[in-house]
Amino acid sequence: MAVNIQALPLPRERALRPSRFGPMWVVWVLLLLVFVLMFIFVSNPVRVVMGAGAAVLVTLALFVVQIKRWETAHLASVSLMNSGELGAARLGFKLAAGRSWGLQRTWSVYHLGIVELRAGNVARALELFGACERGRTMKRVKGLYGASAAHIAFCFALKGDVQMASQWLETVQQRRGHEPVPQAILAEVMVLAMQGHFEAVANMLEPRAADNRSVLGPLSRLLNVLRAYAQDRLGNSPQAALTAAQPYAAGDFDFAGAHWPDFAAFLARQGLTTKPQAAG
Repeated sequence: MAVNIQALPLPRERALRPSRFGPMWVVWVLLLLVFVLMFIFVSNPVRVVMGAGAAVLVTLALFVVQIKRWETAHLASVSLMNSGELGAARLGFKLAAGRSWGLQRTWSVYHLGIVELRAGNVARALELFGACERGRTMKRVKGLYGASAAHIAFCFALKGDVQMASQWLETVQQRRGHEPVPQAILAEVMVLAMQGHFEAVANMLEPRAADNRSVLGPLSRLLNVLRAYAQDRLGNSPQAALTAAQPYAAGDFDFAGAHWPDFAAFLARQGLTTKPQAAG
């Protein structure tokens, strides 16, 4: 079943929404304006050619400066995100998005979505990935196109909507071609666990722990907690998987149990939540 991209939410901020015009459109409009003005006011053909050449060089120089400014802000924010400084990374990606158009903005908004996912802000992350999907540039980067669908599937799983998560996982398969989309494992595991396929969860995660860490970063700890949950539901000890999930603090995984009562109860039994356990 095809997903409805237009139904995805969008962030309120205009600077985080898809830009209508890419940077090259701006370049061509400016050059056209310069040429028209020179044609009207300059009669000497040599001066027209010289002026047109200068206009091209100045416009391209401004374009390069804009790209460099965006690249500096974006890469610094990626570094902050990877080091766990989510607050600073959030501000940096917002700044980078505000300095950019087209695919550049898509990259910054996409990474801002990852920051919000790592912070447990699921609704906000879904808005940001929705902004990426509603733009025109994402299809240019095949890996980004598949990863976006995978993160959206994960968001819906976290919201407890297994049906929508499954539909977006189908979209991942349609977009991936012959290339793997390792980010999809988060949604895949959650959907399987929510459907009660605990042995499948354990078998899927056991041999891929190292690969998951390299792709997902801190979110890979959630996979280990999900593996612990599956082992617990199978009647086995969850301690080995919980040890592999460290370091973590109580409350780190509450966002995953917000719409999943059985998993929230597991977190409470293991002392991994800051929320009071409901009376039985």
